[in-house]
Amino acid sequence: FIDPDTLEQKQFVETSRGPQDLVFSDDERLLFTISPLTFELHTIDVAAMKTVGEPVKFEQQPRRILTDGSGTRLYVLLIGAGEKGAGAEVAVLDAKTREIQKTIPTGRQPDAMALGNGGRTLATTSFDDSTITVIDTKSLEVVATHPARTGMGLAVHPEKPIAYSCESMDDVIQILDLETGKEIKTISAGAWPSYP
Repeated sequence: FIDPDTLEQKQFVETSRGPQDLVFSDDERLLFTISPLTFELHTIDVAAMKTVGEPVKFEQQPRRILTDGSGTRLYVLLIGAGEKGAGAEVAVLDAKTREIQKTIPTGRQPDAMALGNGGRTLATTSFDDSTITVIDTKSLEVVATHPARTGMGLAVHPEKPIAYSCESMDDVIQILDLETGKEIKTISAGAWPSYP
């Protein structure tokens, strides 16, 4: 933890090897981090500067983590352990208990996920399938899978069903209508657009 004013290290909290993709709870009291090396999610109490409870263990490797904006859910993107990356999922966890409520299938080798469209849409990219999977956050069901050029990053418009998929190797961003699956536009983005 680094003081934002002095830029000095305030505290070091040990979690697990290779922590990545940190996200604060909506009330900023907790910090969640995943470890793709130990297949775990750790929770840190920010005021106490210590871990809370036992880590959540996954059978698959976690890649990304998001909060839902209301303080009730966590979404964890899990890489498939099956042949050619099959079996990838989004795990939906209760943010308070950190218990897994549901898993939702997504495309192979998912690299990114984003929440948007007024919180109604969770989207994931599949690098191997070249698709974007659209999940309704109310029903927690897949409502569409659209062909899309993908790479290292995805954003969804905060209020509209529009996705911005980084085609990292082609130096462009594809803009896609998540309701129809139609491309709106492709824009030049400079070298290696990643994680918007």
